[in-house]
Amino acid sequence: FSDSDSETLKLWTLLIREAWRISKYSNSTLHSFRPTVVQESKLTKDAMRTMGPAKVELPSPDKYLKKPSKESRPLEGEFIYLMLIKPTPALRRNHQFLQGLTTNSFTLRDFIKTATAVPKKPQPMWVDTNTGHKQPLENSGLVPKYIKKKDYGKVPAYLQQRNEEKLRAEEEYSKFVQEQREQRAPRRLPDEERRGVLITLLFTLNFRKRMKSKETERKHLANLQT
Repeated sequence: FSDSDSETLKLWTLLIREAWRISKYSNSTLHSFRPTVVQESKLTKDAMRTMGPAKVELPSPDKYLKKPSKESRPLEGEFIYLMLIKPTPALRRNHQFLQGLTTNSFTLRDFIKTATAVPKKPQPMWVDTNTGHKQPLENSGLVPKYIKKKDYGKVPAYLQQRNEEKLRAEEEYSKFVQEQREQRAPRRLPDEERRGVLITLLFTLNFRKRMKSKETERKHLANLQT
């Protein structure tokens, strides 16, 4: 090929590639509703590109901000008849009435409770001197606290349980050792079984003796015949 032919061939190849690229991407990216979109944009966006929409719908005069509109209101619910409400349960026998007061003041209620409550006994204390420090009497050692216990002088329950478990373990171990010795030791046959074994032994010995005597007789007869 000449130089002009090679240049024309290159141009044709470039044109074919560009046309194939345009046809490939145009089919995939082109919107099917393109004309309608363009028309809607011209009607809305182009008209208010700088100053906003030309005409805005004005609010009605009865929709102004009223004074109690921002205050919280209770939710509107269904009306419940008092006859349908479950009655309160009966009071206990030991219920303490607050002297007919029906107020909800918690300070007054607490005051009445503390005033009507049974006073607690003071904790016994001891003091070494007139101006000394107070100490609780229970842990001082001056009161026979442990002597008055029901289990004083007895072995505690956890020690009894531990001793019982120790004895039980020793008994089980001794039983196990005895069983192993009995298994390893030769077994003593009872009298009936021993007699049966002896009879069978005598029978087998006699049978063998007879067989031997018969064989000797046969050999002797064979020698005589020869």
